Amino acid sequence: MTSWTPPSNLPDFVIAPIHEAIDNMPPQHLLPPQVGEILDPDQAYNHLQNYAFSQGFCIVVTSCDKANTYIRFACIHHGQTTRNWRQLDEHRTEEGNRQKEYTNIRARGCPWQVYLSYKGITKGAEQKAWFLGITNGSHADTHDMVPNPLAYPIHAKRQPRYAASVQQAIALRATQISYSQASHIMAAQDLSISGKAFYNSTRGSDKTQNEDELNCHERRFQAHGMQ
Repeated sequence: MTSWTPPSNLPDFVIAPIHEAIDNMPPQHLLPPQVGEILDPDQAYNHLQNYAFSQGFCIVVTSCDKANTYIRFACIHHGQTTRNWRQLDEHRTEEGNRQKEYTNIRARGCPWQVYLSYKGITKGAEQKAWFLGITNGSHADTHDMVPNPLAYPIHAKRQPRYAASVQQAIALRATQISYSQASHIMAAQDLSISGKAFYNSTRGSDKTQNEDELNCHERRFQAHGMQ
C-alpha cells in the first residue's frame, strides 16, 4: 500500500495532524481512483476526498443529473474564472479599487475530473450499481499541490477534532476574548481553529458542503429510497 511522505518544508506541528488524518484513512484510499470501481456515492466521496488530501488538493461535486444516475466530481481548482462579486479590479493599482493582490484563486482551469454512473452490472442487467469513471486524471500543471491539505476548509472540517474546536470557539467567543488569547487556550487543549473560523463560529457560516452538493445528495437519497 502507498504511504504518505510529508513535504520537507512543513514544520512538525503541521505534520502531526496531517499524519493523524492519513493514519485514520483506509490504506486503499491513498491509491489513485480506478476505472470500473464499484462505490456508492458516499464511499466514492470519502475515497476521492481522502486521496485528494494525501496528494495536496481537494474535490467538489460539480453536478448530478435529475435522474440521479450520474454524479461528477472535480478538483476544487476547476473552472476558468473566479466570481468577482464586489467588482474589484483584477490587480492592485494606485487608482484602482483593489486594496491587495488576490492570491487565493480557486479557478485555475484544472481538468481533473471523475464521475459515478448508476447502471446495470452487465449490459441489459436489471441489477445496477454505481461505477467509477475517469474523465481526466491529470491536473495538467494548472496549480501546485498544497503541502498542507488542512489549508483547504473542506479537509479541515472533515477532521474529528474540528467539531470540538468549533464548539470550544463558540464558548470562548461568548467570553469576548481575542482570537490570540483563544488560540493559546485551545492549543493547550490540543485544539486549533483559524481566525476566520473563530470569528464566524457564532454566525452560522460553518457549512461542510456547498448547496449544490447537498441538493445532489438529497435527490440521490430520494431516488434510491434512502430517506
